[in-house]
Amino acid sequence: MENYPFDSIYQQVPVLAVVGLTNTLLNENSTEPRLQSQILEPNLNSPLTSIKGQLIQYFTEQNKLNAWDVFRKNIGFFHAIFFERDRLIRPRKINTNPNVHSEISPLNPNSPLYPKGIMTTLWVQKYTTQIPCTMLLFTDMYEYNVNDQSGIQERDYDKLITSEIIERKKNCQERGIKLVVIVMIKYHETELSRIDEKVSFYRKTCNLDAKNTIFVLPYGSNPVELLTSIKKTIYEPSVNYYRELNRRIKKKKSKHVPSNPIFSPGTLPLQDGSLSLSGWNVRYDLKSAFIAEFRQDMDIAIKNYENAYLELRNMFNSDPTNNNGSNKPILEPNSKEWNDGKMIADCINIKICQLYLYKEQPLSAFSQFQTHLQKYKTLPEYINNNSNYRIINRIPKYVRPESSNGTIQYWAWMTIQMKAFSELIELAQHKLGLNLPYPTLNYKNINSNVNSSSLLHSYSNSSLAELENDLYIQKNITDPNMFIQQAGFYYLLTSQCVEERWNCFKILQKESTERELSAEEKNLLNSESQIDYASVIIDILKKAYEQFKNQKNGRMTLYLARNIAKMYEEKNNYEIALKFYDRISKTYRNENWNVLLTDILKLIVKCSKETHSYQILIESLVELLSGDMGLEFSERIEIQDELLGLISGSIPFQMNEDPLNNRNIHIKLNNINSFVSCKVKFNKSETLINTPAKFQLSLNTNNIKSPAKPITFSKLLINFNDPNFNICLYNNEDIKEVTFNEVSDGENFRRIKNKNGLITEWINIKDLKHETVKTNFGSEDFLCKTVNLSLCSNMRKIFEGEINTDTPIDLKVVSVSLIIESAVSNLILTADDLEQEYSVNNSRESTWCEIIQDEPMKLIPNENIKNELRIIKRQPEIKIMTKHDHVAFIDEIFPIELEILNAENENIHAYLSVMCIDCVITENINEINKPLEQMKETLEYINIGVIPGGQSIKKMIYIFNSNDIGNKELKVKVEYFIENKETKTQLLPSPKYYSKSYDEMIDFKIAFEISTNVIFQNQYQPFEQEEPTYSLDLYDEEIESEDEELIEYNTNKIEYYKLEVTMYTNNVCKCDIDVMELILKKPSIPGITLSYSILGNVDFKSIDWEMGTKVNYFFLIKVVSDVSLKNNVIDLGDLLIRWKRNPSYQMFNIPVNFNQSLIPLHNIEVNAEPIKIAAAIPSDVYLGEVFTLTYYITNLTLSIEELSITMNSQNSFSFSGYKQTTFDLLPLSTHILHYNLYPLTVGHLKLPEFNIQCKTQNINPKICSTKLAVSQQPHPQSALSSSSTYDSAPSSPTTYSIYSIDKNQTQSLYVFVKPKVI
Repeated sequence: MENYPFDSIYQQVPVLAVVGLTNTLLNENSTEPRLQSQILEPNLNSPLTSIKGQLIQYFTEQNKLNAWDVFRKNIGFFHAIFFERDRLIRPRKINTNPNVHSEISPLNPNSPLYPKGIMTTLWVQKYTTQIPCTMLLFTDMYEYNVNDQSGIQERDYDKLITSEIIERKKNCQERGIKLVVIVMIKYHETELSRIDEKVSFYRKTCNLDAKNTIFVLPYGSNPVELLTSIKKTIYEPSVNYYRELNRRIKKKKSKHVPSNPIFSPGTLPLQDGSLSLSGWNVRYDLKSAFIAEFRQDMDIAIKNYENAYLELRNMFNSDPTNNNGSNKPILEPNSKEWNDGKMIADCINIKICQLYLYKEQPLSAFSQFQTHLQKYKTLPEYINNNSNYRIINRIPKYVRPESSNGTIQYWAWMTIQMKAFSELIELAQHKLGLNLPYPTLNYKNINSNVNSSSLLHSYSNSSLAELENDLYIQKNITDPNMFIQQAGFYYLLTSQCVEERWNCFKILQKESTERELSAEEKNLLNSESQIDYASVIIDILKKAYEQFKNQKNGRMTLYLARNIAKMYEEKNNYEIALKFYDRISKTYRNENWNVLLTDILKLIVKCSKETHSYQILIESLVELLSGDMGLEFSERIEIQDELLGLISGSIPFQMNEDPLNNRNIHIKLNNINSFVSCKVKFNKSETLINTPAKFQLSLNTNNIKSPAKPITFSKLLINFNDPNFNICLYNNEDIKEVTFNEVSDGENFRRIKNKNGLITEWINIKDLKHETVKTNFGSEDFLCKTVNLSLCSNMRKIFEGEINTDTPIDLKVVSVSLIIESAVSNLILTADDLEQEYSVNNSRESTWCEIIQDEPMKLIPNENIKNELRIIKRQPEIKIMTKHDHVAFIDEIFPIELEILNAENENIHAYLSVMCIDCVITENINEINKPLEQMKETLEYINIGVIPGGQSIKKMIYIFNSNDIGNKELKVKVEYFIENKETKTQLLPSPKYYSKSYDEMIDFKIAFEISTNVIFQNQYQPFEQEEPTYSLDLYDEEIESEDEELIEYNTNKIEYYKLEVTMYTNNVCKCDIDVMELILKKPSIPGITLSYSILGNVDFKSIDWEMGTKVNYFFLIKVVSDVSLKNNVIDLGDLLIRWKRNPSYQMFNIPVNFNQSLIPLHNIEVNAEPIKIAAAIPSDVYLGEVFTLTYYITNLTLSIEELSITMNSQNSFSFSGYKQTTFDLLPLSTHILHYNLYPLTVGHLKLPEFNIQCKTQNINPKICSTKLAVSQQPHPQSALSSSSTYDSAPSSPTTYSIYSIDKNQTQSLYVFVKPKVI
């Protein structure tokens, strides 16, 4: 857009004048109004100077931004202009004389617009550089300075400040401009009152508004925050200023444009030679549009610009006021006004497009742009019917000229339009984030009833937005030119327009030699000859390249790079063009775009000839020989002749480089599309020393087109990773004329041709001789032979050799070189990655050519043949054997004996590695007792020493499995070497060691099956005062209180659980059990303790554990818990069993410790008891004697509980006391109930049922402990009977307590009533 005045196309923002930050004064010759008041001399030593520097930098940085940079955040955004210290704003001219006009009015003879000019940028510049909407005045508050020699007093200083403020305020008020004063102070805490007084003095003296007109900027504060706040405050007054300015413009317009409807544009009689009525309409519509921009009213701005645009378009049509019947337009063609009008129309078009994009209405902008091109391409200077002009590019219809040819003027104009639109689209992409192409539609819903305005978020009330509807979308959905593309697309169109202009210039230049040009054509030819078209196109294409690169569109970047290179060719800058073509060729080559690659290679050949780049030229010609290139047969012949001529020197070529450096031209076939591919394969992957192994090298020309004629190589080098095996094949120079007929020469040479024309040639190269050959690296030793090295199209040439050595080695062919030698240079074609064939076509199937005496040639497919051969020695034979029990048990230390037998006569040195899946393994039995995390899962490289010939060595290992049953794989690996003949390698593993592996499955089972069951017991320990311990004996004597009634209580609850253990022995072997015990887990919850005892005396060591028997075993577990605890689950722990195999069932006589097996136990649940009930019963009860039963009811909560008590009758007893009662029990308190009972019979009798209900918590508390001492066996229901299952009770009589309560809330107490002996 640099072709148009900047002020005409720049998007305007409010203008802010800044005074007081700079110390510059107006020039003496300046016509700007000056300040009459005395100006204060600046204090350069003041610390406020640094703040002024920050403010200047801030305003300068803000001026670098525009409306697009603050998109949607433009409230408070201004463009700042710096006024000189003594400069005032130009006052408004008030003149009542109608004949006196502005210096830029078309009516003023001294105006540049006189007489018919419409608009000049001077008017816009007046409001962007001279007349702001607001003025910011920065002034310093007085500060005492000892070094100040001016002697000015504070009173005089303040007088000068107020005088300046008053004068500037008056100057601003004349134009309706707002003045804002910012007082800068050097702030001290002690000066707060003085500052307030000073600011108040300024405000009252100058009649300033304290809220919106005067501000204080202290030293040390952030000036940017204050200015941001001030800008938002003054934004609305600034908009009002521009609104008032627009009102005055409309008032002026009414003087020149009548409002009477009978006058339409162009019909009012005007004086000859003056501006038409349409011109005045355009002028004032433009002014209103600019002012609307200043106040950021974009809708009004667009409307005024569109009105001006349509009116201006009419001025290029015929003049309706012309009564002589001619079609002469209002503007005279080719006049100054005509050219200015075109420029104004172009600027208005850019403005409208810019504002539509700014309002996020891209389709309206695109519609306006296309309308502008369609309307103005019909101007006479843009139409030319010269048949010599032809369009050379495919461009959209809206860009094509009205005529079929176009002119230089048209394409110059179109270039400017396209470039301007490209820059606008680029701006919208980067600043607004516009997603392109636009619009993006869902094709499946194209016929849905969706409002297109909401779909495209682009709406306008003007006639220019008619394309934005569903009909437009449906009509143009398949035309990409009817959608807004990214900016790179329009930059590309711009470059094409420049090419069209260049083409027209070339045609005109050619015509100048054939005919006499007119004066206008001569001037045009001279002006166009000064333009460097290629450089212009390159600059534009680079912009397009960057745009497509940012969008990651690789295809378009390659296309543009090719066009850029083409332009460099036009400039004869072949070196840069060559760099572009080289980069493009790499991409096309990697992606197999051979049709495009062919043209690029031709261009590379052309540029390399111009730059005398011999290496690049030869490489490009070699690649063009490939059958994949799209060339005619004649072209292939020419390229091959040219290549061979350059190599041989028959075609002279001037090199930039030293010819000696180009003696050898090295080309890697894997980097290009080659006309020949190489494949190397061995007939086996591994062989023994002194055993021949065959290999074949296959040269393939994979196309019937290339080479166009047979080509003969001078040498063929086959390079191995070991130079001792390198092969050099010479061409047989005795063969003068090469033919490719079928030949059969026994076991040395074969040539056949199949029905498809494929020639297969087999050559035996087994009989090689050692010779010294000169190479690039000097003289080297090769195995050599002379053969036929000619290749033709559609041919497979196979060289078969043989490898036989007495040294172990890993062989591989690392490269194959085809060499054409001449006196001038040598062409060396090298394939150095032989895992694949170097051709873009799919390689032929991997086949092995089999030749056996005089039998026909056989092609044997084999995909597994590779370019690798391992030559090894014969492996000495050893045997690996194992000895162990046929079954292993879980948790058992299982011994295994490994025996390694040396079947050779020579001694071997061996290393042993053993692994068993999911098991730990060791060679030391004592290591089994270590923690499992410290154990190893493998034994690696155990040195078992020397094994003499014909003898064996045994090694004992131990495995341990604690996981699961089933088969586990035992893997044994022995690595060894022959002693005294081979050097021992310290590092293992090593390829110099022989190895042998042995695998075996070990069957793991369980020694015995264990099942456990936990049963709650209705036997409870009496209420105790002592704390429970982890004692294993539950039968300690109770400490009897002398007082039968319980005075103190704890909150413990005791429960008993019976653990039943059932063990089934295995059917494989006998086992010995040492002990079985519980490993109780300490509860993690405070207030719970566990202990246990064994029910019955069992001596496990004395039991003969037969196979397949069942054994029961019992434990009694005591749980003591606090009744106030919440419900908790307790992990009991594990059952520990110590066992081992019976000695009679062990294979090895090895002392083995007892194995340990842990069986996890069940969990039990402990419930909370908010109400604790304890019962006290006398120890001796006799028939016919009254005894007292006492209940202690304790509230363990922190709330009052309402309890209901019921005592039921019983046939065995009569009782007295509360049969039913209700009471409130206070928190943490105890209520005691006494009942007198009279026994009616003797024996173990059930006491009357005692029921209690807690109404508050709706629960039935249970009795949690009793106190009762007896000296006989308890109730049979809870007795521990003696049986053969080793669960008998202790034989000695013991006094113990009974807590008889059912787990299911049924509370039953028993007492033993004795008969009374008289």
